Amino acid sequence: MEDYILFIKDTDPTYAYIISRKLAEQGLAVLTVDQTEQVQEQLRESKPIALLLAIDCDQDIRLRWLAQFRREANDILIPVIVVERCPSTTSLTRAFEAGADDYLGKGAPVEELAVRLRHLHSLFRRMQLDELSVLAYEDLRIRLHDRKVYRGEELIKLTPKEYELLVFLVHRVHRVCSREVLLQEVWGYEFNVETNVVDVYIRHLRGKIDRGRSRKLIHTVRGTGYLLE
Repeated sequence: MEDYILFIKDTDPTYAYIISRKLAEQGLAVLTVDQTEQVQEQLRESKPIALLLAIDCDQDIRLRWLAQFRREANDILIPVIVVERCPSTTSLTRAFEAGADDYLGKGAPVEELAVRLRHLHSLFRRMQLDELSVLAYEDLRIRLHDRKVYRGEELIKLTPKEYELLVFLVHRVHRVCSREVLLQEVWGYEFNVETNVVDVYIRHLRGKIDRGRSRKLIHTVRGTGYLLE
């Protein structure tokens, strides 16, 4: 199922029916579940573009579930809109503190709800694309789409092979990479090739990434290889 809203309904079946039908009229497919416990099961099958969480007046248990969902699934970029039967400033504050991205009363026009759902979906999609296009560790950033590297605000110019070596190390941050693995994965050499090319390029990379900085990122593990941490 593509581009659908996962609607966790509350004890009001009439609202669930009306909202599902009217969102469908706005071009948004809706899949309804009865319990929050069904959300993870559904996520294993397919990912919705948004979660719509209906809440009765002062239903703390659902906000506690939302807070737990955000803690345990913080790598899942799905916007959550809370719709509440008794909206108030206090309830809005609690919903946002629990991890909601937007909040509406059930009396809000469906057209407004549809606009908010589409807007959040677009925003989260851009966030996801940005995450996929940038590698980062501390103040080191690698923009994959244009191969630019920054340490803080400083643009660092690397050769193509220095760039490939740095990307490999950042993908394996805190893990020791042996010279043999680097030769094979970055240069395509076999293990039995005797060359100090790795040491030479690491030295060049250090000169550009770490020189003049109190915080060093590239480290030597004597007799084993190198790591970034």
